[in-house]
Amino acid sequence: MSEDKKTRMLSPAARHRERVLAEKNSQSAGEDIQAASQYELKLLELAQDQRDLKKIKGLELKADKKLELLPKYLPWVEGVITSDAGAQDDVLVTMLVWAIDVSDFELALRIAEYCIKHKLAMTDNYQRDLANIVAEDIAEAQIKLFNAGNEMSTEILKRTIEITKDADLFDPVRAKLHKAWGYALRVSEDIAIKKMALDQLKRAFELFEKSGVKKDIENLEREIKNSSSE
Repeated sequence: MSEDKKTRMLSPAARHRERVLAEKNSQSAGEDIQAASQYELKLLELAQDQRDLKKIKGLELKADKKLELLPKYLPWVEGVITSDAGAQDDVLVTMLVWAIDVSDFELALRIAEYCIKHKLAMTDNYQRDLANIVAEDIAEAQIKLFNAGNEMSTEILKRTIEITKDADLFDPVRAKLHKAWGYALRVSEDIAIKKMALDQLKRAFELFEKSGVKKDIENLEREIKNSSSE
């Protein structure tokens, strides 16, 4: 999503005001009445948007609506991240999920890095914790690209692994992440990168034997062996 599309819903003055309020709220962590009230207003706005989203049945239509709504929350997101204060912010963690849902992985990882650094929790309506959501949903989104014949992003997957490396992920979730990175790497013609891909797939199998990579490992080992022989 371009910056123009992200910010077109608010005027420059409104965007600046949102950033300042978000930064102030995060720094005060609820101690300042005005900042706290602005946060409450933002939560009310989000609650209304979430009610509207619940009325939409189709996942693609729901994602389109999130793409439409997301820009008005971006100044708030920027303000919170800029403050680097670490206060719990339910608007921010919700925007993390929305960013993944609309395939804005750069934004999602930027928010995720802040949230994991400060140990922010997901809101009560999410059953998984924040780190597992980031790792699993990004991995699944990238594998979905692969299954559709599209190019995967090694950079996005590498960053996701780095950001979540110290998090307490479920083994199948971490396996899924390594599987996705292995898939992304193995398309390279470089034999060294193919070997890196093999390492990732083996790690996925090591973590979770039902990760569905056993045949991939065998095929890639054979391909690497044949390339070495040539």
